[in-house]
Amino acid sequence: MTLTLLRRIRMVAAAAALFAALPVCAAVEWRGLDKDNWCSGPVLTPEKLKGKVVLVDRWGVHCPPCRRSLPHIEALWKKFRNKPFVVIGSHCQNCQGSERERIGELVKENGLTYSIYLNARPANEPRFSGIPFYYLVNPQGEIVYQGLGFSDAKAKELEDAVATATPRNALEAKKLEESKKAAISAAAPFAQSKFPGVAEEIAELLAE
Repeated sequence: MTLTLLRRIRMVAAAAALFAALPVCAAVEWRGLDKDNWCSGPVLTPEKLKGKVVLVDRWGVHCPPCRRSLPHIEALWKKFRNKPFVVIGSHCQNCQGSERERIGELVKENGLTYSIYLNARPANEPRFSGIPFYYLVNPQGEIVYQGLGFSDAKAKELEDAVATATPRNALEAKKLEESKKAAISAAAPFAQSKFPGVAEEIAELLAE
């Protein structure tokens, strides 16, 4: 294998590491969350969501796949609730109506204990074309997973995404952040030479 080929492989690997470390899209900004719009579960505020992994489930009472997913979302919540992790079941009020009574019935039928809100819509929420739609926000506010629809395979995919995004302890969280910065630093020279416009973004990531 020639030296030139080795260098190319290293550059491609560095570029892959950089883009793997970048967020899927712009950081989520939690806003509003009127206390009167919480239907069940713990009342959350933007302050309480800081530093947490947040799973948002966009769902509706008239959506059969959404209803089938509810026990699985509850099981996921119970499995990770002792971590810096919260679930927001964000009912799609625009397309499903303000069905507080039916939401209450489903909460009782499925023994739901996670937080359910009427149409929680943070700034920079990803667009979606159907429900149930899930997205996972890491402690830095970056969306690191998006999923549409429900099946056993989707439930496993969602659990794996939460497990990956949720540190087991403070030491692991620190190591993950250090690994991310190391990947960005390694990839920075190549990325800056090929994509000059990312220099500012790289500096910001390393300064966090």
